Amino acid sequence: MVSKGTLLEFENFPDLESEESIKRQWALHKNAFVDNGEKLVFFYLEGNRLEDRIKLRGFLSYYRNNERELNKQKNLNNHARIVVTVREASLFYNFYGWEEDISFCYNLDNDPSDVMKKLVNRLMYYPFDKNAPIEKMKIKSKGSFDLEFISDICYCVASQNYTEIHLANGKKRLESKAIAFIEKRLRNVSCIQKVGRSYMINRNRILKVDAEKVWFTANHGCPSRIVSLGPEYIKRIRKFVYWY
Repeated sequence: MVSKGTLLEFENFPDLESEESIKRQWALHKNAFVDNGEKLVFFYLEGNRLEDRIKLRGFLSYYRNNERELNKQKNLNNHARIVVTVREASLFYNFYGWEEDISFCYNLDNDPSDVMKKLVNRLMYYPFDKNAPIEKMKIKSKGSFDLEFISDICYCVASQNYTEIHLANGKKRLESKAIAFIEKRLRNVSCIQKVGRSYMINRNRILKVDAEKVWFTANHGCPSRIVSLGPEYIKRIRKFVYWY
């Protein structure tokens, strides 16, 4: 049973009317995918344009990274369930996301078979077993090594036979292996992918993408990482970010 005390939060909705509409829908159609007392955070997808989805990716990344930072400071493990929805009335016909416990709400006012088709297509591209593990990676350099959280990696850059690993805490680690070695080690981490010959990026850290630059969210108190890239890299990163 869903607790009456289930906490509903709204992060990027355009107005209070939209929030109230979702609250009414939840009261009518809530289901058992939320545990008693669990917090449910709603995010708003404005449209189906690539720009809209990249903007949403920024909101999701910023929220999760802040949540992770607060957990570290308070030694807690609070992990809110995220739901992505749109303005149109929709039932809470959803499924667990393949990354970060994200659920999706689809509009059932039209053809339910169309909704199921969308669901199946998403699962084909992003199956459940590709979730990023929560673990650390050993980075060897000059005869010693550091252990860093994989979730803190913003991007990696090939540097001849070495690899620069840029972290959300503002530091840069130099791995004494080529970027192909890093790519192999992280092959099961779906949020990190090689784009071109020289870069690997963590899409869960991407805050913003424009025609020339990519912004990565940093840890609390650290400035955002900004990388200038050519148009082909930007094109590939936009495609990689487009997943929800």
